[in-house]
Amino acid sequence: MAAGFFADEQLIVRTGRPLIDRDELALDRFTGTVRHISTSKIPLRDKAGNVVGIVGIGRDITERKLADERIRHLATHDSLTELPNRAYFSERLNALIGGSQGKDVR
Repeated sequence: MAAGFFADEQLIVRTGRPLIDRDELALDRFTGTVRHISTSKIPLRDKAGNVVGIVGIGRDITERKLADERIRHLATHDSLTELPNRAYFSERLNALIGGSQGKDVR
């Protein structure tokens, strides 16, 4: 995970372009759980316009991600049996049909 953070920062220094609302994963060292973090990083420039550093902010969006997953599950599964419902079947079927477009199916 640290390699990804470093690669992002090197990209900002090299290109001078910001990264806005990038979803990243971070390991919580105290609990051992993976957290979802939304980060924004912008280049810090000197008076000549050279990139001399990076300013960033991160927000923990783990709870939002979990809520989104729960909502998705509720929309695609029967509430009584927990079995996939018609919406799930239709979604998967469309994805499989879309993935097979252009392939020779014999």
